[in-house]
Amino acid sequence: MSTLLSTWSRNVQSVPANYVFPEDKRPGGDIAAPECKDIPVIDLSRSYDLDHVEIIQQIMKANHDLGMFQVINHGVSEELMDEAMNLFKDFFNMPAEDKAMHYSEDGTKGFRLYTSGMNYIKDGINLWKDTDMYGLQIFKDGQWLGVEPIPHAFVINIGDQLEVISNGKLKSTRHRVVTNTNVARTSLATFISPSLESIIEPERALVSASEPQLFKSFRFKEYRDTYIANLREPKGTSPALEAYKL
Repeated sequence: MSTLLSTWSRNVQSVPANYVFPEDKRPGGDIAAPECKDIPVIDLSRSYDLDHVEIIQQIMKANHDLGMFQVINHGVSEELMDEAMNLFKDFFNMPAEDKAMHYSEDGTKGFRLYTSGMNYIKDGINLWKDTDMYGLQIFKDGQWLGVEPIPHAFVINIGDQLEVISNGKLKSTRHRVVTNTNVARTSLATFISPSLESIIEPERALVSASEPQLFKSFRFKEYRDTYIANLREPKGTSPALEAYKL
Protein backbone atom coordinates (compact mmCIF):
# COMPACT_ATOMS: atom_id res chain seq x y z
CA MET A 1 0.00 0.00 0.00
CA SER A 2 2.99 2.32 0.35
CA THR A 3 3.15 2.49 -3.45
CA LEU A 4 -0.35 3.86 -3.99
CA LEU A 5 -0.39 5.80 -7.22
CA SER A 6 -2.20 8.74 -5.61
CA THR A 7 0.63 9.11 -3.07
CA TRP A 8 3.63 9.41 -5.33
CA SER A 9 1.93 10.82 -8.46
CA ARG A 10 2.09 14.37 -7.14
CA ASN A 11 5.87 14.47 -7.55
CA VAL A 12 7.01 11.85 -10.05
CA GLN A 13 7.70 12.61 -13.70
CA SER A 14 7.30 9.14 -15.19
CA VAL A 15 4.97 6.15 -14.79
CA PRO A 16 6.47 3.03 -13.12
CA ALA A 17 6.78 0.01 -15.35
CA ASN A 18 4.14 -1.99 -13.48
CA TYR A 19 1.54 0.65 -14.36
CA VAL A 20 2.23 0.34 -18.08
CA PHE A 21 0.13 -2.27 -19.89
CA PRO A 22 1.87 -4.70 -22.25
CA GLU A 23 1.03 -3.89 -25.86
CA ASP A 24 -1.19 -6.96 -26.27
CA LYS A 25 -3.38 -5.82 -23.35
CA ARG A 26 -3.69 -2.15 -24.22
CA PRO A 27 -7.06 -0.74 -25.37
CA GLY A 28 -5.81 -0.42 -28.93
CA GLY A 29 -6.81 2.06 -31.59
CA ASP A 30 -6.69 5.82 -31.14
CA ILE A 31 -7.09 6.72 -27.47
CA ALA A 32 -8.03 10.26 -28.53
CA ALA A 33 -11.37 9.02 -29.81
CA PRO A 34 -13.79 11.33 -31.66
CA GLU A 35 -16.67 12.68 -29.62
CA CYS A 36 -19.97 10.86 -29.71
CA LYS A 37 -22.74 13.28 -30.73
CA ASP A 38 -25.62 10.94 -29.96
CA ILE A 39 -25.66 10.81 -26.13
CA PRO A 40 -29.25 11.66 -25.10
CA VAL A 41 -29.67 14.41 -22.49
CA ILE A 42 -32.73 14.05 -20.27
CA ASP A 43 -33.94 17.10 -18.32
CA LEU A 44 -35.63 15.88 -15.16
CA SER A 45 -36.92 19.36 -14.32
CA ARG A 46 -39.42 18.88 -17.14
CA SER A 47 -40.99 16.04 -15.19
CA TYR A 48 -43.09 18.74 -13.54
CA ASP A 49 -44.66 19.93 -16.78
CA LEU A 50 -44.50 16.69 -18.73
CA ASP A 51 -46.37 13.49 -18.15
CA HIS A 52 -44.03 11.14 -16.26
CA VAL A 53 -44.71 8.58 -18.95
CA GLU A 54 -42.93 10.81 -21.46
CA ILE A 55 -39.82 11.02 -19.28
CA ILE A 56 -39.89 7.24 -18.85
CA GLN A 57 -40.19 6.84 -22.61
CA GLN A 58 -37.15 9.08 -23.13
CA ILE A 59 -35.13 6.98 -20.69
CA MET A 60 -36.29 3.73 -22.25
CA LYS A 61 -35.44 4.94 -25.76
CA ALA A 62 -31.97 6.03 -24.64
CA ASN A 63 -31.32 2.64 -23.10
CA HIS A 64 -32.74 0.80 -26.09
CA ASP A 65 -30.71 2.75 -28.65
CA LEU A 66 -27.45 3.34 -26.79
CA GLY A 67 -27.54 2.16 -23.19
CA MET A 68 -26.29 5.52 -21.93
CA PHE A 69 -27.65 9.01 -21.28
CA GLN A 70 -26.91 12.15 -19.31
CA VAL A 71 -29.30 13.62 -16.73
CA ILE A 72 -29.49 17.34 -15.96
CA ASN A 73 -31.58 19.23 -13.39
CA HIS A 74 -31.71 16.04 -11.35
CA GLY A 75 -32.21 17.70 -7.99
CA VAL A 76 -28.72 17.14 -6.55
CA SER A 77 -27.19 20.55 -5.86
CA GLU A 78 -24.02 21.62 -7.62
CA GLU A 79 -22.58 22.51 -4.22
CA LEU A 80 -23.07 18.98 -2.93
CA MET A 81 -21.53 17.47 -6.06
CA ASP A 82 -18.50 19.77 -5.80
CA GLU A 83 -18.08 18.96 -2.11
CA ALA A 84 -18.20 15.23 -2.85
CA MET A 85 -15.53 15.54 -5.55
CA ASN A 86 -13.31 17.66 -3.30
CA LEU A 87 -13.69 15.07 -0.55
CA PHE A 88 -12.46 12.35 -2.90
CA LYS A 89 -9.47 14.44 -3.93
CA ASP A 90 -8.65 15.19 -0.28
CA PHE A 91 -8.82 11.48 0.51
CA PHE A 92 -6.37 10.53 -2.21
CA ASN A 93 -3.99 13.25 -1.03
CA MET A 94 -3.82 11.66 2.43
CA PRO A 95 -0.65 9.85 3.51
CA ALA A 96 -0.49 6.23 2.32
CA GLU A 97 -0.59 4.86 5.87
CA ASP A 98 -3.91 6.64 6.52
CA LYS A 99 -5.44 5.36 3.31
CA ALA A 100 -4.14 1.87 4.04
CA MET A 101 -6.47 1.70 7.06
CA HIS A 102 -9.37 1.48 4.58
CA TYR A 103 -7.76 -1.01 2.20
CA SER A 104 -9.71 -4.24 1.76
CA GLU A 105 -10.33 -6.91 -0.84
CA ASP A 106 -13.69 -7.73 0.78
CA GLY A 107 -16.26 -6.62 -1.79
CA THR A 108 -19.08 -6.79 0.78
CA LYS A 109 -17.71 -3.94 2.90
CA GLY A 110 -19.66 -0.69 2.71
CA PHE A 111 -16.53 1.46 2.47
CA ARG A 112 -13.15 0.28 1.32
CA LEU A 113 -10.14 1.34 -0.68
CA TYR A 114 -8.72 -0.90 -3.35
CA THR A 115 -6.26 -0.28 -6.12
CA SER A 116 -6.21 -1.73 -9.59
CA GLY A 117 -8.24 -4.72 -10.81
CA MET A 118 -9.62 -5.95 -7.48
CA ASN A 119 -6.25 -7.28 -6.25
CA TYR A 120 -3.26 -4.96 -5.98
CA ILE A 121 -0.77 -7.58 -4.83
CA LYS A 122 -1.46 -10.28 -7.43
CA ASP A 123 -2.27 -8.22 -10.54
CA GLY A 124 1.26 -7.41 -11.62
CA ILE A 125 -0.17 -4.79 -14.00
CA ASN A 126 -2.16 -2.11 -12.21
CA LEU A 127 -5.08 -0.05 -13.38
CA TRP A 128 -4.77 3.69 -12.90
CA LYS A 129 -7.74 4.43 -10.67
CA ASP A 130 -7.18 7.88 -9.20
CA THR A 131 -6.55 10.03 -12.12
CA ASP A 132 -13.27 16.05 -14.34
CA MET A 133 -11.71 15.87 -17.67
CA TYR A 134 -12.72 14.08 -20.81
CA GLY A 135 -11.97 10.38 -20.44
CA LEU A 136 -15.11 8.23 -20.68
CA GLN A 137 -15.48 6.38 -23.99
CA ILE A 138 -18.13 4.04 -25.38
CA PHE A 139 -17.87 1.43 -28.10
CA LYS A 140 -20.39 2.23 -30.85
CA ASP A 141 -20.61 1.20 -34.50
CA GLY A 142 -17.25 -0.56 -34.38
CA GLN A 143 -15.23 2.27 -32.84
CA TRP A 144 -14.51 3.97 -29.54
CA LEU A 145 -16.17 7.38 -29.11
CA GLY A 146 -15.59 9.94 -26.39
CA VAL A 147 -18.32 11.13 -24.03
CA GLU A 148 -18.02 14.85 -23.28
CA PRO A 149 -19.56 15.32 -19.82
CA ILE A 150 -21.99 18.16 -19.19
CA PRO A 151 -20.96 20.06 -16.03
CA HIS A 152 -22.85 18.77 -12.99
CA ALA A 153 -24.79 16.23 -15.03
CA PHE A 154 -24.92 12.55 -14.21
CA VAL A 155 -23.75 10.16 -16.91
CA ILE A 156 -25.81 6.99 -16.58
CA ASN A 157 -25.30 3.65 -18.27
CA ILE A 158 -27.21 0.48 -17.56
CA GLY A 159 -25.35 -2.70 -16.71
CA ASP A 160 -25.39 -6.19 -18.13
CA GLN A 161 -28.02 -7.28 -15.61
CA LEU A 162 -30.68 -4.97 -17.09
CA GLU A 163 -29.85 -6.18 -20.59
CA VAL A 164 -30.48 -9.72 -19.38
CA ILE A 165 -33.66 -8.89 -17.43
CA SER A 166 -35.06 -6.98 -20.43
CA ASN A 167 -34.18 -9.96 -22.66
CA GLY A 168 -32.01 -7.75 -24.83
CA LYS A 169 -34.46 -4.87 -25.22
CA LEU A 170 -32.15 -2.58 -23.27
CA LYS A 171 -28.50 -2.26 -24.20
CA SER A 172 -25.48 -2.52 -21.94
CA THR A 173 -22.87 -0.41 -23.67
CA ARG A 174 -19.19 -1.35 -23.62
CA HIS A 175 -17.29 1.52 -22.09
CA ARG A 176 -13.88 2.40 -20.73
CA VAL A 177 -12.05 5.33 -19.17
CA VAL A 178 -8.70 6.53 -20.44
CA THR A 179 -6.24 8.84 -18.74
CA ASN A 180 -5.41 12.31 -19.98
CA THR A 181 -1.76 12.93 -20.78
CA ASN A 182 -1.87 16.60 -19.78
CA VAL A 183 -4.46 17.04 -17.03
CA ALA A 184 -5.23 14.94 -13.96
CA ARG A 185 -8.80 13.70 -13.90
CA THR A 186 -11.04 12.24 -11.22
CA SER A 187 -14.16 10.17 -11.79
CA LEU A 188 -16.71 9.43 -9.10
CA ALA A 189 -18.52 6.27 -10.11
CA THR A 190 -21.43 4.74 -8.21
CA PHE A 191 -23.03 1.35 -8.78
CA ILE A 192 -26.40 -0.21 -8.06
CA SER A 193 -25.91 -3.95 -7.91
CA PRO A 194 -27.98 -6.91 -6.73
CA SER A 195 -26.93 -9.15 -3.87
CA LEU A 196 -24.36 -11.80 -4.75
CA GLU A 197 -26.87 -14.64 -4.52
CA SER A 198 -29.52 -12.93 -6.67
CA ILE A 199 -30.67 -14.90 -9.71
CA ILE A 200 -30.43 -12.82 -12.89
CA GLU A 201 -32.61 -13.95 -15.77
CA PRO A 202 -34.94 -12.54 -18.45
CA GLU A 203 -38.32 -11.35 -17.18
CA ARG A 204 -40.80 -14.04 -18.18
CA ALA A 205 -43.31 -11.50 -19.49
CA LEU A 206 -40.72 -10.48 -22.09
CA VAL A 207 -40.16 -14.00 -23.40
CA SER A 208 -42.45 -15.54 -26.00
CA ALA A 209 -42.45 -17.74 -29.07
CA SER A 210 -41.78 -14.69 -31.22
CA GLU A 211 -39.20 -13.28 -28.78
CA PRO A 212 -37.31 -16.30 -27.38
CA GLN A 213 -35.12 -16.16 -24.30
CA LEU A 214 -31.70 -14.74 -25.16
CA PHE A 215 -29.83 -15.37 -21.91
CA LYS A 216 -29.57 -18.20 -19.43
CA SER A 217 -30.08 -17.69 -15.71
CA PHE A 218 -27.11 -17.09 -13.44
CA ARG A 219 -26.22 -15.92 -9.95
CA PHE A 220 -24.82 -12.41 -9.75
CA LYS A 221 -21.73 -13.70 -7.94
CA GLU A 222 -21.01 -16.01 -10.87
CA TYR A 223 -21.28 -13.11 -13.29
CA ARG A 224 -19.08 -10.89 -11.14
CA ASP A 225 -16.36 -13.52 -10.99
CA THR A 226 -16.52 -13.93 -14.79
CA TYR A 227 -16.34 -10.18 -15.27
CA ILE A 228 -13.30 -9.81 -13.02
CA ALA A 229 -11.56 -12.73 -14.73
CA ASN A 230 -12.03 -10.99 -18.10
CA LEU A 231 -10.60 -7.65 -16.96
CA ARG A 232 -7.10 -8.72 -17.95
CA GLU A 233 -7.92 -10.40 -21.23
CA PRO A 234 -6.37 -9.01 -24.43
CA LYS A 235 -8.23 -6.54 -26.59
CA GLY A 236 -10.94 -8.05 -28.71
CA THR A 237 -12.12 -10.48 -26.05
CA SER A 238 -15.90 -10.69 -25.80
CA PRO A 239 -17.54 -8.94 -22.83
CA ALA A 240 -18.44 -11.07 -19.82
CA LEU A 241 -22.08 -11.16 -20.88
CA GLU A 242 -21.21 -13.29 -23.89
CA ALA A 243 -20.75 -16.25 -21.54
CA TYR A 244 -24.45 -16.21 -20.66
CA LYS A 245 -26.00 -15.86 -24.10
CA LEU A 246 -28.08 -18.78 -25.38
